[in-house]
Amino acid sequence: MEIKVTEQKTYLPTTEPKHFIRVEMDYSLGGCNYFTYKQEQRGYYLHVTPVERDGMWESFTAFTGIKYCVLPVSRRSDKSFRKAIEIANENNLAMKLIQHLLDKGATFVLAEEEKKASPMPVLTTTFTGGAGEVPVAQTQTQNA
Repeated sequence: MEIKVTEQKTYLPTTEPKHFIRVEMDYSLGGCNYFTYKQEQRGYYLHVTPVERDGMWESFTAFTGIKYCVLPVSRRSDKSFRKAIEIANENNLAMKLIQHLLDKGATFVLAEEEKKASPMPVLTTTFTGGAGEVPVAQTQTQNA
């Protein structure tokens, strides 16, 4: 799946109601990051963040997103901004950052990906001695 980065924030729907993945390109002055105490470059960063939207309100959990410096620059300009967007789109960086979040344990599923997902195992309950009913994955499959 390819995700186009634009000049505006993009909200990708997930399978959860009111939950989205916000993708945006933004300029940062760089300097010291007060949470990690690391020096960050000045430049254009691609941000990918899981958010919840309710009407005009948008909320997110701290430290659940990721950012990546697409284009280090010495000063802000429209030309550099467009070049950063072009670089992000050529390399499909938004999807790579989303995949990185998933690899690190994020629990969202993009709505578009759910339609393409492979068949899921059907969960059935079986009785196992005195332990009661325990869900066990069977080899049967069901299309989502």
